[in-house]
Amino acid sequence: MIDLAVFDMAGTTVTDKDFVAKAFQKAFYNHEVIISEAQVNPLMGYPKPIAIEMVLESAGVEFDEEKVQNIHEDFVREMIEFYEESPFVQPMEDAEDLFFTCRKKAYALPSIPVFQETLPK
Repeated sequence: MIDLAVFDMAGTTVTDKDFVAKAFQKAFYNHEVIISEAQVNPLMGYPKPIAIEMVLESAGVEFDEEKVQNIHEDFVREMIEFYEESPFVQPMEDAEDLFFTCRKKAYALPSIPVFQETLPK
């Protein structure tokens, strides 16, 4: 029996016009690291802490676990604010029907963005 359904958001259930990449860039910018969208796009799909380390290494920036965590926290905060407040958040085709079906079958659905790193193991 299914009790909980968790779906990816950007590009799966919600349109993404590079909003994730822009939030990733802003998180780095907040820590005085400037990266381009071209540097970010190949990293989509990676767990974000790993992607953050990859960017910092390729940029030659010294870092420790705390710096990675701080950039990641900024990224998550940016994304949550975006999903909660942006008028650009639009459902992908059939996403609303999917959620309606899940609710009809009494599957629990998270009501806020859930990031891979925050899920229980």
